[in-house]
Amino acid sequence: MEWRLDDGLAVAVDPYTEKDRQEATFDADLDETDVIAVHVSVENRTPRKVLVRASDMALVLPDGKALAPAGVTTTVNKVGESGSVVGSTIAFGLIGALVSSNAETNARAARTADYRDKAFKDTTLAQGELSFGFVFFIPPPGTKPFDTATLRVRFVDFDTASSRTVEAAMAGLDYEETKEKKKNDDQNMAQ
Repeated sequence: MEWRLDDGLAVAVDPYTEKDRQEATFDADLDETDVIAVHVSVENRTPRKVLVRASDMALVLPDGKALAPAGVTTTVNKVGESGSVVGSTIAFGLIGALVSSNAETNARAARTADYRDKAFKDTTLAQGELSFGFVFFIPPPGTKPFDTATLRVRFVDFDTASSRTVEAAMAGLDYEETKEKKKNDDQNMAQ
């Protein structure tokens, strides 16, 4: 990670784009669900206190569109548990569906707690303090493929009642909407 420093406010970003890192950290292949996870580190090197919130961050795509972060619950719902209740109903009938439904509810609650622990928390930083965590983005349907983007992080300065934005560029995102990937794969197989 390379730090982007702007007048004493620092940001470093690490997009989790590799499948093995995603599975090790989130127990899921996020590319298959069109979720982008970015590990964000921020540091205050100024003598003033600053506030940093995940909700004040944005992923700016190459076409200029800015995406707001997705909340943990939205992200977990998007990642899902891959239809285990339906499969259990088919295989084991109503009792299988009830057992599977309970297991899925427990799995979703555990995943939500895990993602919440790893997510970037709103924080007030004094001089020399550092904070970090994951911020999740879900591009809307129809988003064109992109390899680069910029994370925009807003810092709110309590002393001056002002804010400043620091931007950090990211490369290697290799984002392509899942439906588009499947359509391209199907077309390639048909040829």
